[in-house]
Amino acid sequence: GWPVYFDTALAQWQARDGRRLFSAAEIGAQLPTKWLGHNLLYYAEADSTNLMAKLCIAQQVPRGTVIVAEKQTAGRGRLLRHWVSLPRVGLWFSVILSPFAPAGAALLSFLTAVAVCRVIREVAGLPAVLKWPNDVMICGRKVCGILLEAGSDGQSVIVGVGLNVSQRRDEFPAALQETATSLA
Repeated sequence: GWPVYFDTALAQWQARDGRRLFSAAEIGAQLPTKWLGHNLLYYAEADSTNLMAKLCIAQQVPRGTVIVAEKQTAGRGRLLRHWVSLPRVGLWFSVILSPFAPAGAALLSFLTAVAVCRVIREVAGLPAVLKWPNDVMICGRKVCGILLEAGSDGQSVIVGVGLNVSQRRDEFPAALQETATSLA
């Protein structure tokens, strides 16, 4: 396992030796944004962060809320395709944006993919490129998928991101081993 874990009772990350590392509130407080990411909701397991976001919208969470899961049991992409979201090998998260005009959804998907490409290039030094409309590729293999969905309130959009970080090729299902990749 990892030398860190999330203590749900205390809502903070801790080292295995018991040292307190940081909390979701502390992460939000350090962000250089006015509202994006200041409300961070963490789940060890979720069916889908986009589905969790829909529930959060019904509870009127603040705009910019980010929902993160270590594992998704029903992660999905466009056209209801299954997204493999094993524990602790990727970044599986959704962001709630509102108010949002539905006409801008295509642009938002594109901008999210461009941002992911830029971060991968700058941080990991890998040749990430955009594959229209919602995929990020490295050397012809998919490393990230982006799924936009309308919120149930008619005023929000959910931006779901699945980024494969540390999977080995043999950890992907056989059908994806030639088409998927990770940052590792």
